Amino acid sequence: MNAWFHSGILEGNRSDSRYDHSDSWGLVVTGGHRTLDNGTYERLDTAFRTHDAVYFEPIQNLPKPLVRTTKFSTFMKRKELQEDHCLAIVDDATLFLAGGTGSSNEAYLYTEDAGWVDIGRLTGEGTRNFISCGVVRDDDGHPLKVVAAGSDSSADSGYEVDIYDLDTGTWKFSGKTKKLAILRVQFCLLSSRKRSSGTN
Repeated sequence: MNAWFHSGILEGNRSDSRYDHSDSWGLVVTGGHRTLDNGTYERLDTAFRTHDAVYFEPIQNLPKPLVRTTKFSTFMKRKELQEDHCLAIVDDATLFLAGGTGSSNEAYLYTEDAGWVDIGRLTGEGTRNFISCGVVRDDDGHPLKVVAAGSDSSADSGYEVDIYDLDTGTWKFSGKTKKLAILRVQFCLLSSRKRSSGTN
């Protein structure tokens, strides 16, 4: 059917959430905010997944509400929400989450058995704005590392890249990219596979 149709209803309005999708997890949605009747924002610590956009299954609440904080933009002449978090599905049992409001260099892994587990801080300088993350896999699809890239707390000195090794549970700071003169920075892994006989 080549048309949009109403399938289900979320619990309250929600904006600026993060999401990822896989066949096993379905669509996973974390955090965000909703606008209250008085015009203020309520940060959300809820998360859920759905396979059909009809039934929404709750996931354990996030360690804290994760949403972009309000800051006046002189360029846009209005208040904007900044300091993103990112979400990536690692495998059939595990989610990765990093960044967020306030101490936006935090990172977590989630499984149904353990819940959200703190895996330490991103190793670069300061906190993170406009953060994105992606999983690096081998030729068989086995997850090896998670790459998280975003600006430091001011975004004046460029965008930092941190790599989390899923096998050793350790972080590595991979360096900085040049400052980009755009409003939002997102990245994608053009090649997310690592050759078994190749180098990192």
